[in-house]
Amino acid sequence: MDEILNKTLDFIKKQTDLQNIYIKEFFIRANFTFVKLSNGQIGTAGNYDVQGNHDRQFKYDPVREEQGIYKLIKKDPLLINYFKVITSGFQRSLYLALISALSQPLLKKNFLLKFSFKSTEIESGKSWGERLLPLIDVKDTVTLIGFGGGLLAFLQKNVKKLFISDLMFKYKEKLLKKYFEIKKLMKTYNYTGEINFSDGHKNEEIIKQSDLVFITGSALSNGTMEDLLKFSKNCSKIIIQGPSVSIFPIELFKRGATDIFTNIKNERDIKFYKEIGGKTEDDSNYIHIFL
Repeated sequence: MDEILNKTLDFIKKQTDLQNIYIKEFFIRANFTFVKLSNGQIGTAGNYDVQGNHDRQFKYDPVREEQGIYKLIKKDPLLINYFKVITSGFQRSLYLALISALSQPLLKKNFLLKFSFKSTEIESGKSWGERLLPLIDVKDTVTLIGFGGGLLAFLQKNVKKLFISDLMFKYKEKLLKKYFEIKKLMKTYNYTGEINFSDGHKNEEIIKQSDLVFITGSALSNGTMEDLLKFSKNCSKIIIQGPSVSIFPIELFKRGATDIFTNIKNERDIKFYKEIGGKTEDDSNYIHIFL
């Protein structure tokens, strides 16, 4: 099991009475897993067994797995014993979604301040990217872990050098598709810096060349976050973003993270991931947490 997740859960146990809380509903059939607790709290996490951009994708029957897990919940309400041994991506995503759900009350401004964590809610209709821009210096060499969030801000800021690392880039057709998409964006934003692509195998090497590293929250879902934060220890800014990092951030800040952009969960997430399929991330109700 993941040390970041385990220690976060241990922290939550000290802050919250979990005695009468149980998993009421969950969903492991889409790109993002969700969990809804008996008290109404909701959590989500990327599911790499559905997204499939890696070599260890676990093929499973989600309906059959859900039926089996619901039976376990009768004796193990929060599946604590079930998560002692994690052998698949969907199990990890379910564990992270549970921790996300349990974390939601702890992401309130007053509670965060108890640990000297500051926070700002992103106004409805405004992009979290606007909060990101002031954190970037035009002289920065940046590593972007996970194609997507943050890219436009780095192009707009015209950073000196940008490494884009994503597991999908091991597939030539996906790399070429994203390459031509980015070429268009470079022209749109008049980007004059240098861009390099990686499939994740050189993350340590490229991060060590960087001033700023921007990590997808889904690194918690695929088990790479611990190593990525170790590689980033000498970076001046370590920013984590995405719906999968909606957990109490104490263990992330202990490991060097400086800023977290994520969303506070609500019923909209269930509709987004269950009914729509969650093929993209939900960027509503965003919050910026920082030191």
